[in-house]
Amino acid sequence: MSQQDPNELPWVRREREEAARASGEGPSGPPFAVFLVASALVAIAAVGSVFEFVNKNAIFGVLPPESPLYTPILALFALTGLPSAGWLFFKAVTTANEEAERQDKVREFFFRVWRASRCFSSSHALLFLLFIRHTQNHNAGRRLQMKSSSFSFSH
Repeated sequence: MSQQDPNELPWVRREREEAARASGEGPSGPPFAVFLVASALVAIAAVGSVFEFVNKNAIFGVLPPESPLYTPILALFALTGLPSAGWLFFKAVTTANEEAERQDKVREFFFRVWRASRCFSSSHALLFLLFIRHTQNHNAGRRLQMKSSSFSFSH
């Protein structure tokens, strides 16, 4: 994933992300709720398989416990189900955290606008934010020039 500019405007970032998704790049995939629901269902099936084996109930009411396939099928469900449920839960938490970080960045920008608008009119607040962004970009370029040549400053 590429490094994002923290001063990038949210609507510019959103358009860039939508273009990246359309081209097959960037974060794509189901939301965290899908992973969470899948994790719960797989965990329930795995634990249910253990209970089916212990109680010697027929699998789905079709395959009796006397069948030679009874134990391997339940073992497959139980042994692969719990690790799969754990991975799906981890993926749900990771996806939710990524979305929360993205939303925090958007909220932080709007908080800056709100805080600036309390001091100025809305047009002054926008000019103030643009000035801050310009000075940050200008200072970043100046720091880069200072590192490359410690004896001269260029504007």
